Amino acid sequence: MLDKTPEFFNACKDGKALKDTVQSYLPAWRYLNAEIPLDKEMAKNFTLDFLSRTKNKNAGKNHEFLMQDFLANMKISNLLQKIDLPTLVIHGDKDPIVFLRHGKAVADAISKSRFIMIKGMGHTFFNRTLEEKIANLVIEHISQIQKS
Repeated sequence: MLDKTPEFFNACKDGKALKDTVQSYLPAWRYLNAEIPLDKEMAKNFTLDFLSRTKNKNAGKNHEFLMQDFLANMKISNLLQKIDLPTLVIHGDKDPIVFLRHGKAVADAISKSRFIMIKGMGHTFFNRTLEEKIANLVIEHISQIQKS
């Protein structure tokens, strides 16, 4: 799957108008949203914000290398193993950038972690139902911590 990610982002082009540039990102967001229906308005708003705040639109293309480096450094330093707090790790099973095994590796390294895999979720979640589901999982996690 990862081999398609650069293809989608390389297709993102500066248009004559900002709305054209934003529109060119939608296929990439649809791909990264995986099996979850894409909310185009959420994706467009994110893209507008992203384009207005970044100087380098290509900076996001190095996720896989960053995650591999992050996990290698975590193993060397044992930083994740030092976390002694209840930790929630949420990961989509269709994420083409940060693979499921990476999310599991983070959760496995933290002794008090809870791993939740969301079926059909990719790397992004431009979907209000999914956004609400994730918010509820976080609220539930915090509530459980407060009770203990």
